[in-house]
Amino acid sequence: MNKRTISKNLLMRLTAQADEAEIYGHSKIASELTNQIVKCADENLVRGSNEPYKYTREDLMDDIRKLVWSSGLRVFDYYEHLPDARDINDIVDELTESVVGSFESIVKGVDVGHYEPGVLGEDKSMRPEHSEVNWDISLDTGEEGHPVVVEDNDEIDETDEDLHNIVEDEEEENKEAGKKSKTYGKDEADDNDIDPTNAGQMAHVSATP
Repeated sequence: MNKRTISKNLLMRLTAQADEAEIYGHSKIASELTNQIVKCADENLVRGSNEPYKYTREDLMDDIRKLVWSSGLRVFDYYEHLPDARDINDIVDELTESVVGSFESIVKGVDVGHYEPGVLGEDKSMRPEHSEVNWDISLDTGEEGHPVVVEDNDEIDETDEDLHNIVEDEEEENKEAGKKSKTYGKDEADDNDIDPTNAGQMAHVSATP
């Protein structure tokens, strides 16, 4: 099987989910994600997200099929017993379709593999774009913390700037609302001032059962 790589962006998503799993106490999930992250980093299996790359559905099915065969061999080695190869092949076919189908069921909003070669007449603009994020990746050999350190070197982008402007607008609105609230409170207090000429009457009314 060819040595397959993953994109840098996918590695960043794995890292983010591993950190999140640790925060929420999902230690098993965090450990599994960390194992994949370290393996990809150690074996140099990470490519640039915009690096030319081709990966067809046939490639995908072939890779999964070989991995299922490898899984079967682990079971057969455990029992020191090898069933008939035709029976193994039938199970491998079934599991390959099942594994790919199960994972595809949780991939939302994507119908075509991102690295499939274009077909005649296809509008590639309909495919989701994966933009490169300028992050540095380095392994942390310390005992504490996550084994992968991620540093974002990008300057503030348009989205962040828009968010910053929204926050500023909200702060201004809150200030204006605060001023109006103070003015309203003062006016209300003025309206409720007791007229000395009616003080006795009001006292009488309030004392009536």
